[in-house]
Amino acid sequence: MRTLAAFLLVTATALAGCTGSGGGGGDYVTPETDEEGRYVIKMLPSNKFSPELAKVPVGATVVWVNEGGGHNTQSRDELWVSTVSSELGEHFEYTFEEAGSFEYVCLPHESLGMVGEILVE
Repeated sequence: MRTLAAFLLVTATALAGCTGSGGGGGDYVTPETDEEGRYVIKMLPSNKFSPELAKVPVGATVVWVNEGGGHNTQSRDELWVSTVSSELGEHFEYTFEEAGSFEYVCLPHESLGMVGEILVE
């Protein structure tokens, strides 16, 4: 019985490390690309980023597109900061030159849970 309990604990711990931390523990996904090859993250009227947990390669350009609401994108370490936009379709882009994990928020809606994370590999 102890062996089974130890196995389950080790398995659960290992699986916990396979998910992202930014959007509540979901899996990282590769966003769709636009006609220019940029990875697209939508800023939704529901005060969410879509996807919340994104994975892109080093050198990728990510574009955040406003689909409703007064949104911005700002990394926690202020590596990038966009202005707040209420215009539908307005966008901001950033190119990731180094690998790492980058947490970001929509400053006006952070308290409502509008947070995201990009894993650059």
